[in-house]
Amino acid sequence: MFIVIILLILILLFIFIYALFVSESNPEEIIRKKINLKLSDEVEIVHFKHSKSNEDSIKAKIYIKERDIVNILEQFHDESIYPQNHDYKEGAVIPNFINSCDWFTVSEENIMHVFRTIRTDKEFNDKGVHYIWAFICCENGDYYLYLSF
Repeated sequence: MFIVIILLILILLFIFIYALFVSESNPEEIIRKKINLKLSDEVEIVHFKHSKSNEDSIKAKIYIKERDIVNILEQFHDESIYPQNHDYKEGAVIPNFINSCDWFTVSEENIMHVFRTIRTDKEFNDKGVHYIWAFICCENGDYYLYLSF
């Protein structure tokens, strides 16, 4: 009986450690947890940077299909997910993210949609306000979602 209990504890410990490390190394899972955005299975992570130094931050460039755009926009406009959402209008000032990632080069002429929201809910381990920026761009006929958190 004692051996069975020890084996069960070891199995549960293994499952917990595996889930912890897999979820922290999977970009789609990190985006889902931190940004609360569910991506389709057809997306391709082109670049991804997750930093936990002083403040949790994410930068991502994601190849998306044209059919993914509607789903992404619907999620960003869902006030139950993003209660403080803001569509950016033409002419609004857009931050320059290239200083944090040399591949985060959003060209204004390629931008189709810009979205910014604030996330302050209690699901984070760290405190403070997190600004989420999302850019849907068309570059040479391909669609990309740029995310900054």
